[in-house]
Amino acid sequence: MNSPVNCLACHATCISCAGASTTCVTCDPTNHHRSLNSTTNSCACVAGFYETSLNSPTVCLSCSSTCASCLSSATNCLTCNAIQNRNINTTSNSCTCINGFYETSLNNPSTCLVCNSKCLTCSSSSTTCTSCDSAAHRLLDSATNNCKCMNGFYEDTVNGTGCQPCTQVGCLSCSI
Repeated sequence: MNSPVNCLACHATCISCAGASTTCVTCDPTNHHRSLNSTTNSCACVAGFYETSLNSPTVCLSCSSTCASCLSSATNCLTCNAIQNRNINTTSNSCTCINGFYETSLNNPSTCLVCNSKCLTCSSSSTTCTSCDSAAHRLLDSATNNCKCMNGFYEDTVNGTGCQPCTQVGCLSCSI
């Protein structure tokens, strides 16, 4: 006489399984934001989502809009969305604006907007410079948060070519 076969339920993250409840064969990418990891035969959260064990069973929650992928919380970024002009800050595991861009929360979600061409880096607005490109002969004027030409150079506003060396002829201004 054959003994009865007991069917066990698959792990909550699997749609179907084989051999063991945690050996997933298929996952539900639509409702649970999971895809099959063929190495571990488990259903892992897709990019842009992280797994949380706060709920039972575990669920995949959305990462912060600045993260391309995250781990254990929405703001613990592993990678950043390059299209948003962001880099990973390895100290805080957050995605910050790359040099030449500043963060604005005027849009939802927050975005990185381009700094004024005179600024190397800026904050709060495109013209609030926090550093200047010394290779372009610019220094930060801390009183105005503007990048002005170094001594011996002048701003060529006629041709729009930036800081030009002062000469005996045609020097508009040689001081900050």
